[in-house]
Amino acid sequence: MIDIKNTETGFGKSNLVAGFMSNLIARDFYREYEKKKYMKFNKLKGGNNIMETKSRYEVIADLEEKKRSLILQRDDLPGNLINMKKELKDLNREVEDKEESIKDYEETIKTQKETLNELIKSVDESLNRFAELNKKS
Repeated sequence: MIDIKNTETGFGKSNLVAGFMSNLIARDFYREYEKKKYMKFNKLKGGNNIMETKSRYEVIADLEEKKRSLILQRDDLPGNLINMKKELKDLNREVEDKEESIKDYEETIKTQKETLNELIKSVDESLNRFAELNKKS
């Protein structure tokens, strides 16, 4: 077993405990100092509200995040243009399809009118026949 009093440092047992405790206290004090150094609290005017001031590391992180988002937006601009052109092409195709369907419908209307006119003529002829039969009888 090692005799604490006879170590090379010359500290006794009580001095080691006191040194250990002072290290703990110093460490806690340093932590509090660092917190206050990087995180300052200021009272806002007109109330008891407390505002947190960001540390420079948080400000740098926020700026880097903003830069990343701006770069992504910049890189997405050509893609947005391509998407808009695709949408325009799709709309033009829809317009062309509607124009074709209108032309087809106009042709269909013509044929339907002709068919209906022929049916009307045949019904008129049938009515005329029945009228002639009624006159003869």
